[in-house]
Amino acid sequence: MSFRELHFDWLEEVIVPAIAWFFNTPLDQDLVARNAAERTIVANIYSKANAVFSQKRGGNQDLDDLVIDIEYNRNGENSKEVFGKCDFCNKQDCFIKQEHLQYTTSSPDMIIHHRGFNDNNQVVIEFKKVSNRNKKERDDDKAKLIYFSCQQPFPDHENENYQYHIGFFIDLDIDRYFVTTYRDTHSDETITRQGGKWL
Repeated sequence: MSFRELHFDWLEEVIVPAIAWFFNTPLDQDLVARNAAERTIVANIYSKANAVFSQKRGGNQDLDDLVIDIEYNRNGENSKEVFGKCDFCNKQDCFIKQEHLQYTTSSPDMIIHHRGFNDNNQVVIEFKKVSNRNKKERDDDKAKLIYFSCQQPFPDHENENYQYHIGFFIDLDIDRYFVTTYRDTHSDETITRQGGKWL
């Protein structure tokens, strides 16, 4: 399975406006300052991303079947599992291989996808608060983004091959955030956004 190639900038057209809305709403921004639970913060960003995406979807047939979900743990009728296809991969320099990660279930923080299918997995996002320096949690998120964005085949298990078009690791601070982009197991240099612009 794979994603459909869309001429749509998910980061700039959905994610950035949603996070800007979040930071420009004092009661929401206060959640980061108070060190509220990650799920609470993500739920607030989700509600804004969903509103932004609903506006973008209007009139764009390419987006009709896509939805945004948070903590989505399903793959069709089954649980969403990760690291299964790593046994078939010979990329020894892959972070997942180096960490000897084992097959497990997963619920990404936020995804944009065709629910119930793996024919158009567009975006997978993991969020963290800058205040959370737990290395294991951060490495787990990195591994998930590598796996979900991996474009390698999964012999005899293509219905379990997610192949998301793009992944984002978003690190939230009180007045700024940091984005690392993942594509086919590789990550770009982290970029910072503050005050409505990239630094």
